[in-house]
Amino acid sequence: MTNWKKRIGEERLEELLKEILSTAVRLGFIKTSEFKIVNVDTTVQEKNVRFPTDSRLYDKLREKLVKEATCNGIELRQSYERVAKKALHKQSSHAHANQMKKARKQTKKLKEHLEHSIN
Repeated sequence: MTNWKKRIGEERLEELLKEILSTAVRLGFIKTSEFKIVNVDTTVQEKNVRFPTDSRLYDKLREKLVKEATCNGIELRQSYERVAKKALHKQSSHAHANQMKKARKQTKKLKEHLEHSIN
């Protein structure tokens, strides 16, 4: 269905929807007064929400802090790039294997790398 939508295009899809709705009104399946209020079901839509304890957020923030520091001429003792990358990979593999204690430990390490990048 998605490939069909892409092939038909957005404009033609809107024309098709208009034709379906006008046919439904003409045949009496839908009243025109029903178009005043539209209910949209968003339960299927993906949400881009992450928890603030997410390890990826810690790593992204560390990267941004290091980038800003270098742009402003602040020399950092260490950027934690390699060790953070390793910790992020370990965290995701532990979480995938339901080894939550080990995953939390790696998340804590990422948070510590972030804190050391700030200081």
